[in-house]
Amino acid sequence: MLADLGLAEHVVGRHGWDTVLDQSLPVCGDQTGLDYEALLRAAPTHVLTEWGARELPARLTDLAARHEWALHDFRLLSLDDIAGTAARLRDLFPAATPAESVERFDQLIAAPRPEPVWDGRVLLLMGTSPVAAIGPGSAHHELLLRAGGVPAITEGSPFMPLHNEDVLRLAPDGIILIQPRSAPGDTQPAAPVAARRPRHARDPRDRARPRDPHRSPAGAAAEHPVDRGRRLDGRGAPPMGRRMRHRRPHRRGAHHLPSAL
Repeated sequence: MLADLGLAEHVVGRHGWDTVLDQSLPVCGDQTGLDYEALLRAAPTHVLTEWGARELPARLTDLAARHEWALHDFRLLSLDDIAGTAARLRDLFPAATPAESVERFDQLIAAPRPEPVWDGRVLLLMGTSPVAAIGPGSAHHELLLRAGGVPAITEGSPFMPLHNEDVLRLAPDGIILIQPRSAPGDTQPAAPVAARRPRHARDPRDRARPRDPHRSPAGAAAEHPVDRGRRLDGRGAPPMGRRMRHRRPHRRGAHHLPSAL
């Protein structure tokens, strides 16, 4: 946001997950903790944090009082939070020169929410290992609604961990996986990702099929129509309810093995 407000050249330290500012800037911490030595070396005049509902660390407030740092904590959860933060930053730093993206964002906030125009329900994810869903109260959820989409999750919190079975029960028609770009100007996510619609457990196409006796176990697993025969926990077995036994014709010395399809 500081870069969008034309203030990047005034930044002396950055967040540990930042990919927008100059990467040569020292990392001074993230939500899990602060690097006070890096913070002291950076010698800021203002320290901007997004600390959530927690109290700011006592050491940070002590150092701020000793070194006359101005502490400013922000909430960046909803679209209104983001708009309010941008307005506060413009008031704090009169040198701010908002980019065109800020003007477009202001127009988005002011526009009325449209009626749903998408077919099907969409599940928003911010991670797959473990599965992390984005729900009501988040800016991403609100953007989906403003784009005319129908969220698969309508109740809950902005960020929710899910099990693989939860995703199957939700049975969304589409999945959007949200990841940061690797660098400013990039149009691709930081790492190649693939997401596809999980088919409902009762879909007739999900029936297990007899194992080809000429196919290796790994090959048979790779043919499962829903999860390719592997649970996302990596244990190599399909979810409960999708395991069946397929017996080959009995031959002397042959073993009857279950087929993980």
